[in-house]
Amino acid sequence: MRRAPTLALLMLPALVWLYGWRTIDTVEWRTITAAPFAVALDPAQQFLYGSPFTFLLGSYYQRQGLTFDAAFVVVHGAGLIFFAATLFHCLTTLCSASGRAAGLIVLAGSPLLFVVLTWIGKSDPYLLSFYLLLVCTRSPFTQALLAVLMIACHRELATAILIAHSILYGPARAVVYGAIAGLTGSVAFTFFLLQSVPASRFDFMLANAADLLRRVAAYPLTYIVAALGPFWLYLARPSALTARRVVVLIMATSLAVLTFDFTRVFVIVSTPLLLVITREVVDELRNGGMVFWGHRVGLGVLAVLAFAQLQIAGAKVLWVRGVEWMLTR
Repeated sequence: MRRAPTLALLMLPALVWLYGWRTIDTVEWRTITAAPFAVALDPAQQFLYGSPFTFLLGSYYQRQGLTFDAAFVVVHGAGLIFFAATLFHCLTTLCSASGRAAGLIVLAGSPLLFVVLTWIGKSDPYLLSFYLLLVCTRSPFTQALLAVLMIACHRELATAILIAHSILYGPARAVVYGAIAGLTGSVAFTFFLLQSVPASRFDFMLANAADLLRRVAAYPLTYIVAALGPFWLYLARPSALTARRVVVLIMATSLAVLTFDFTRVFVIVSTPLLLVITREVVDELRNGGMVFWGHRVGLGVLAVLAFAQLQIAGAKVLWVRGVEWMLTR
C-alpha cells in the first residue's frame, strides 16, 4: 500500500499513452450547439437531444464569443478535469487518503478510464462526476440536485445508474425525488422547449434491435469479457457476487446489448458496483493482499492487470507487441 501513489502516478500516463484519446460526435455537437432548440439532426442521431447538458454549455460559450473548436475544448476539457477531481474526492471518501491511490489502481482494472478518454464528446465525464459526488454527500437536497444534473447529462444512463445505486445501497428518498424531477424536466425540455419532438433512444433501439442482438450474439463471450476487462477477476470471487450485484450486472448487460456502445454502456451502468468492489479490494490489500484462488496478490500485480483491456489500443500497440489488438469497441 505504501507504493500505491508511485504505482498510480506511473500507471496513469502509461495508460493514456497506450490507449490515447479520441473524440466523437463532433459534427452533431457543432449542429446542436449552433441551435440547441432546433431539431436539425438526422433521425438516427436525434436521441442526442435527450442529453442537453453539454450542448447547452457549448451553446453558451459560443454565444460568449468562443469558436466551435474552443467551446468544444473548454466544455469537454473541463469535464475531464471535473471527473479527475471528483474521482479523487470519491476514492478518498470511500478508501481514505491512504487508500485512494490503491483504489485508483483497482478501478483502472475496469475500462472506465478508457471509456472516458476515448469517447470525448459525450457527456460521460459530467454524468460520472455528478454520480461520484452523489455517493459522497449526505445532504438530501444535494443528492436530489445531483440526480437532476445526471439526468440532464444522459436521461437513460443516469436513470440506470440511479437504479443500480438503489439496488446496492437501498432506495434513498432524495435520490428518488431527484430522479423524478430530472425525468420530468427532461420530458418537458423534449416536448415543450425543442422546436419539434426528436426521435428517442427507444426509437433507435427498435429500429436497430435485430442488428444489435445479432452483433452481440455472434461473439457473446468477447463482449462480456471486454465489458469489464480484468475487473472481472475481482467480481469472480464467490464472496463478491451477491444477489443484488448479480441483478446490477444483468441490468447492465440487458441495456448494453441494445446499444452499439456495449462496453461504454455496460461499464457506466455498473459504476455503483465498481465503487463497492473497489472499496472491498482496498480493504483486503490493507490486510496483506488480495486473495486469488488461495494465493495472496499484491498491488504491483493489480497495477499490471489494468493494461489488459480488450479494446482498441491504437497504433502504439503494434510495435509494443507486434500484433494488432482489435476487438469490440
